[in-house]
Amino acid sequence: VAENVDTFDPGFTVGSKTAQTVLQNTFDQLTQYEIVDKQAPDGTPYRTVNTENIIPMLCESWKLDGADMIFTMRDGVTYHDANPMVIGYQRIFETKAVASFLLSMGGAITDSSAFSAPDPKTFVIKMSKPNTLIPKCNVMHNTSVLNPNEMKEHATADDPWALDYFKNNLGIGNGPYRMESYKPDDSLV
Repeated sequence: VAENVDTFDPGFTVGSKTAQTVLQNTFDQLTQYEIVDKQAPDGTPYRTVNTENIIPMLCESWKLDGADMIFTMRDGVTYHDANPMVIGYQRIFETKAVASFLLSMGGAITDSSAFSAPDPKTFVIKMSKPNTLIPKCNVMHNTSVLNPNEMKEHATADDPWALDYFKNNLGIGNGPYRMESYKPDDSLV
Protein backbone atom coordinates (compact mmCIF):
# COMPACT_ATOMS: atom_id res chain seq x y z
CA VAL A 1 0.00 0.00 0.00
CA ALA A 2 1.70 3.11 -1.23
CA GLU A 3 0.17 5.99 0.74
CA ASN A 4 1.12 7.68 4.00
CA VAL A 5 -1.18 7.44 7.01
CA ASP A 6 -3.53 10.44 7.24
CA THR A 7 -4.75 9.54 10.75
CA PHE A 8 -4.49 6.70 13.23
CA ASP A 9 -7.89 7.57 14.73
CA PRO A 10 -10.29 4.80 13.71
CA GLY A 11 -13.41 6.96 13.80
CA PHE A 12 -11.96 9.48 11.34
CA THR A 13 -10.25 7.19 8.82
CA VAL A 14 -11.58 7.61 5.29
CA GLY A 15 -8.86 8.68 2.89
CA SER A 16 -5.74 6.63 3.41
CA LYS A 17 -5.78 2.96 2.42
CA THR A 18 -2.62 2.58 4.51
CA ALA A 19 -4.40 3.87 7.63
CA GLN A 20 -7.37 1.61 6.93
CA THR A 21 -5.06 -1.39 6.52
CA VAL A 22 -3.28 -0.64 9.80
CA LEU A 23 -6.55 -0.19 11.71
CA GLN A 24 -8.19 -3.29 10.22
CA ASN A 25 -5.29 -5.39 11.48
CA THR A 26 -4.64 -3.80 14.87
CA PHE A 27 -8.29 -3.40 15.94
CA ASP A 28 -11.22 -5.78 15.84
CA GLN A 29 -14.88 -4.80 15.79
CA LEU A 30 -17.85 -6.33 17.57
CA THR A 31 -18.91 -8.16 14.41
CA GLN A 32 -17.65 -8.97 10.94
CA TYR A 33 -18.93 -10.32 7.65
CA GLU A 34 -18.64 -14.06 7.08
CA ILE A 35 -15.58 -14.87 4.93
CA VAL A 36 -16.44 -17.25 2.11
CA ASP A 37 -14.55 -19.05 -0.64
CA LYS A 38 -15.80 -18.44 -4.19
CA GLN A 39 -14.70 -19.33 -7.67
CA ALA A 40 -14.33 -17.00 -10.65
CA PRO A 41 -15.88 -18.06 -14.00
CA ASP A 42 -12.41 -19.17 -15.16
CA GLY A 43 -12.12 -21.48 -12.10
CA THR A 44 -9.75 -19.28 -10.09
CA PRO A 45 -10.56 -19.55 -6.38
CA TYR A 46 -10.80 -16.40 -4.28
CA ARG A 47 -12.00 -15.25 -0.86
CA THR A 48 -14.64 -12.60 -0.30
CA VAL A 49 -17.29 -11.69 2.26
CA ASN A 50 -20.96 -12.52 2.51
CA THR A 51 -22.54 -9.18 3.48
CA GLU A 52 -25.80 -10.96 4.30
CA ASN A 53 -24.22 -12.92 7.16
CA ILE A 54 -22.80 -10.84 10.02
CA ILE A 55 -20.94 -13.02 12.53
CA PRO A 56 -19.30 -12.36 15.92
CA MET A 57 -15.77 -10.97 16.15
CA LEU A 58 -15.15 -9.40 19.59
CA CYS A 59 -18.54 -10.53 20.80
CA GLU A 60 -19.45 -14.17 21.26
CA SER A 61 -22.95 -13.56 19.92
CA TRP A 62 -25.28 -10.79 18.82
CA LYS A 63 -28.97 -10.46 18.01
CA LEU A 64 -31.60 -7.99 16.98
CA ASP A 65 -34.32 -7.67 19.62
CA GLY A 66 -36.92 -5.34 18.13
CA ALA A 67 -34.95 -2.19 17.39
CA ASP A 68 -32.08 -3.11 19.74
CA MET A 69 -28.79 -4.74 18.78
CA ILE A 70 -27.61 -6.79 21.76
CA PHE A 71 -24.03 -8.07 21.94
CA THR A 72 -22.74 -10.66 24.40
CA MET A 73 -19.02 -10.09 24.81
CA ARG A 74 -16.47 -12.93 24.77
CA ASP A 75 -14.66 -13.66 28.02
CA GLY A 76 -11.06 -12.48 28.16
CA VAL A 77 -11.24 -9.88 25.39
CA THR A 78 -8.62 -7.24 26.17
CA TYR A 79 -6.53 -4.53 24.60
CA HIS A 80 -2.88 -5.43 23.90
CA ASP A 81 -1.92 -3.82 27.24
CA ALA A 82 -4.20 -6.37 29.03
CA ASN A 83 -6.83 -3.77 29.99
CA PRO A 84 -10.34 -5.20 29.57
CA MET A 85 -12.27 -4.32 26.45
CA VAL A 86 -14.62 -1.45 27.11
CA ILE A 87 -16.96 -0.41 24.33
CA GLY A 88 -16.27 3.25 23.51
CA TYR A 89 -18.99 4.22 21.07
CA GLN A 90 -19.74 7.41 23.00
CA ARG A 91 -16.51 8.92 21.64
CA ILE A 92 -17.61 8.13 18.08
CA PHE A 93 -20.74 10.26 18.46
CA GLU A 94 -19.41 12.99 20.75
CA THR A 95 -16.53 13.74 18.33
CA LYS A 96 -18.78 13.53 15.24
CA ALA A 97 -16.42 10.97 13.72
CA VAL A 98 -17.09 9.49 10.29
CA ALA A 99 -18.43 6.42 12.07
CA SER A 100 -21.16 8.55 13.66
CA PHE A 101 -22.46 9.23 10.14
CA LEU A 102 -22.33 5.52 9.30
CA LEU A 103 -24.15 4.51 12.48
CA SER A 104 -26.81 7.21 12.14
CA MET A 105 -27.83 6.35 8.58
CA GLY A 106 -31.61 6.22 8.36
CA GLY A 107 -32.08 8.17 11.58
CA ALA A 108 -32.23 5.17 13.95
CA ILE A 109 -29.34 6.44 16.11
CA THR A 110 -29.12 10.17 16.80
CA ASP A 111 -26.75 10.54 19.77
CA SER A 112 -24.52 8.71 22.23
CA SER A 113 -27.41 7.82 24.55
CA ALA A 114 -28.15 4.92 22.16
CA PHE A 115 -25.21 2.96 23.60
CA SER A 116 -25.20 1.20 26.94
CA ALA A 117 -23.49 -1.62 28.81
CA PRO A 118 -26.00 -2.93 31.36
CA ASP A 119 -23.36 -5.38 32.64
CA PRO A 120 -19.72 -6.28 31.81
CA LYS A 121 -20.75 -8.98 29.29
CA THR A 122 -23.50 -7.04 27.47
CA PHE A 123 -23.42 -4.09 25.07
CA VAL A 124 -26.61 -2.62 23.59
CA ILE A 125 -27.17 -0.32 20.64
CA LYS A 126 -30.71 1.01 21.05
CA MET A 127 -32.14 2.22 17.77
CA SER A 128 -35.26 4.38 17.66
CA LYS A 129 -36.58 2.08 14.92
CA PRO A 130 -35.35 -1.11 13.26
CA ASN A 131 -32.73 -0.35 10.63
CA THR A 132 -30.96 -2.97 8.51
CA LEU A 133 -28.09 -0.59 7.63
CA ILE A 134 -26.76 -0.26 11.18
CA PRO A 135 -25.62 -3.91 11.61
CA LYS A 136 -23.83 -3.66 8.24
CA CYS A 137 -22.16 -0.33 9.06
CA ASN A 138 -21.12 -1.63 12.47
CA VAL A 139 -18.65 -4.12 10.94
CA MET A 140 -16.48 -1.35 9.47
CA HIS A 141 -13.05 -0.47 10.88
CA ASN A 142 -14.36 3.04 11.70
CA THR A 143 -16.23 1.55 14.67
CA SER A 144 -13.01 0.32 16.28
CA VAL A 145 -12.92 1.61 19.83
CA LEU A 146 -9.93 3.11 21.58
CA ASN A 147 -8.70 2.10 25.03
CA PRO A 148 -10.38 4.53 27.49
CA ASN A 149 -7.33 4.42 29.80
CA GLU A 150 -5.04 5.46 26.96
CA MET A 151 -7.51 8.14 25.86
CA LYS A 152 -7.61 9.65 29.39
CA GLU A 153 -3.81 9.60 29.50
CA HIS A 154 -3.57 11.80 26.38
CA ALA A 155 -6.68 13.95 26.83
CA THR A 156 -6.37 17.65 27.64
CA ALA A 157 -8.83 20.32 28.74
CA ASP A 158 -8.97 21.57 25.14
CA ASP A 159 -9.03 18.05 23.64
CA PRO A 160 -10.98 15.76 26.02
CA TRP A 161 -11.18 12.93 23.44
CA ALA A 162 -7.42 13.04 22.58
CA LEU A 163 -8.19 13.66 18.90
CA ASP A 164 -4.82 15.33 18.25
CA TYR A 165 -2.92 12.48 19.88
CA PHE A 166 -4.65 9.68 17.94
CA LYS A 167 -4.38 11.53 14.64
CA ASN A 168 -0.62 10.99 14.87
CA ASN A 169 -0.32 7.95 17.15
CA LEU A 170 -1.77 4.47 16.85
CA GLY A 171 -3.79 3.50 19.89
CA ILE A 172 -3.32 0.29 21.87
CA GLY A 173 -5.22 -2.21 19.73
CA ASN A 174 -7.24 -5.34 20.39
CA GLY A 175 -6.74 -7.12 17.07
CA PRO A 176 -4.31 -9.77 15.84
CA TYR A 177 -1.38 -7.47 14.98
CA ARG A 178 0.60 -4.59 16.44
CA MET A 179 2.41 -1.89 14.50
CA GLU A 180 6.17 -2.19 14.96
CA SER A 181 7.32 0.84 12.97
CA TYR A 182 6.13 3.49 10.54
CA LYS A 183 8.44 5.56 8.35
CA PRO A 184 6.42 7.97 6.17
CA ASP A 185 7.17 7.67 2.46
CA ASP A 186 9.05 4.42 3.15
CA SER A 187 7.56 1.55 5.11
CA LEU A 188 5.14 0.26 7.68
CA VAL A 189 5.77 -2.95 9.64
